[in-house]
Amino acid sequence: MVFEMGPPNMPCMLGFAKSVAMVLIVGLSGVALTKRPEREPLPSTCDPLTGLILRPEFERSIARDITQARRHGTNLCVITLDIDGLETLNKEHGREVGDLAIRATANYLIRSVRGADTVARIGGDEFGIILTDTDKAGAAVMLARMRASLLEARQMLRLPPFSFTTGVACSMDGMADVLERADTDMRLEKGTVLTA
Repeated sequence: MVFEMGPPNMPCMLGFAKSVAMVLIVGLSGVALTKRPEREPLPSTCDPLTGLILRPEFERSIARDITQARRHGTNLCVITLDIDGLETLNKEHGREVGDLAIRATANYLIRSVRGADTVARIGGDEFGIILTDTDKAGAAVMLARMRASLLEARQMLRLPPFSFTTGVACSMDGMADVLERADTDMRLEKGTVLTA
């Protein structure tokens, strides 16, 4: 199924929301079930835990957005964000808590960005964000918004402390390998940014 309209996250988020809603409706209805309700399958480009697009679709989105930025003479920035210490969180508090941290991070990243931006799960504990029509100063503002949102999520859900490392690369530094440059920037900053 190909979706031409809306941001790349839209098909994943709609499918994910429909499957969760069905489970909730059946669960809240009080009907005794003989078998667990099935979730509607998500497109293969979607992460089943978060409902976000996965790395291959994210890379296609970067290519498409770079083409658009060149055509319109605008900038874009890519942010990579890694949850630090997820393995320790899983060991000390259980995998359910680790999964909750991943889902909460995804949810609050989506809430932090604009509708035209893209959020993806690009690795086990790594997320990617495409900020369209954004320069370095705009990316810094977005990072501050994300930090506040993620701190709020951790506190509201009473999750154990964990931190994030981020990397940023913008098209004004060159269009080629913008994801790789953001990832390299994140690895250089590992453990020093966005302590929540």
